[in-house]
Amino acid sequence: MSETKKIEITIEEVFEEFLKAHAKLLKPKTLHKNEEVVGLFKESLNGYAYQYLDEKESALFDKLYEARSKKHREFCEIFGS
Repeated sequence: MSETKKIEITIEEVFEEFLKAHAKLLKPKTLHKNEEVVGLFKESLNGYAYQYLDEKESALFDKLYEARSKKHREFCEIFGS
């Protein structure tokens, strides 16, 4: 993550698209399990992934994470591809 570039899709959006696509294919019980796994993975990324950012990314993260109210963002809402 050394180069800062414009994010076209966030990690959060990828998770949402994944679950939406699988909602049509899976049985409700299986979909629920997938939702739980994605939720746990997202919590893990939001809680720990910031530790591995470079200096520029860390400054961006700190700014958005520490913002108040509607401007606050979690890791998965900031970074992507």
